[in-house]
Amino acid sequence: MFVKICPSCGQSNKANEILCVSCMIDISGVRPIDNSKIDSDVDNKADSNVESNDDAKLFFREKVSGRVIELSNADIIGRYNKGSEIFLNLSNPKIISRIHCQVFYRGGKWYIKDLNSTNNTFLNGVKLSPNEDYELNNKDIVSLSGIIDFVVEFK
Repeated sequence: MFVKICPSCGQSNKANEILCVSCMIDISGVRPIDNSKIDSDVDNKADSNVESNDDAKLFFREKVSGRVIELSNADIIGRYNKGSEIFLNLSNPKIISRIHCQVFYRGGKWYIKDLNSTNNTFLNGVKLSPNEDYELNNKDIVSLSGIIDFVVEFK
């Protein structure tokens, strides 16, 4: 069965829909995909070349509220993943993609990768190119969709 995935909210729509049934965005230009491949596509977005280190911990502290997301190894951040408790309380939670970015540990360093999010990921004010690795440093500012900022903290 073929479906169209809304690039704005991630809703699965019938292949012949021209508007997303959830957010009403124009999806007439979205190419239908095989529904059976959706789960494997999500898995393929994440970086599988990461180190497992139980001692590696990283924290994203939200600048306004101080709420914290604890991250380890290869966590995906998004509306349906790590941080969902923060994002779902936004006035428009759909501005954060379901699978927004990934933070991972490799070679003794932390990295972030935008997973082709709808509204982008920023590191210290610079827009990240999708699917490219960017090294994180202590006290860096990560912004999701330009509306919610986190301070990177190593522990």
